[in-house]
Amino acid sequence: MLITTSTRDDRVHPGHARKMTAALEEAGHPVWYYENIEGGHAGAADNAQTAFKSALSYSFLHHMLG
Repeated sequence: MLITTSTRDDRVHPGHARKMTAALEEAGHPVWYYENIEGGHAGAADNAQTAFKSALSYSFLHHMLG
């Protein structure tokens, strides 16, 4: 599972993603976790961060499906 969040999200506290990640890992599931420290609710503050997040998603898909 890939879980992404943002430290500065003003709508959904990143603690929810952190707790979910911890619960999944405790249950023995592999988790990819990424927390952007600059973005808001959309998860990215600029185009470079958006590109990185997209690359991360495609890397995850390639790893899981490839």
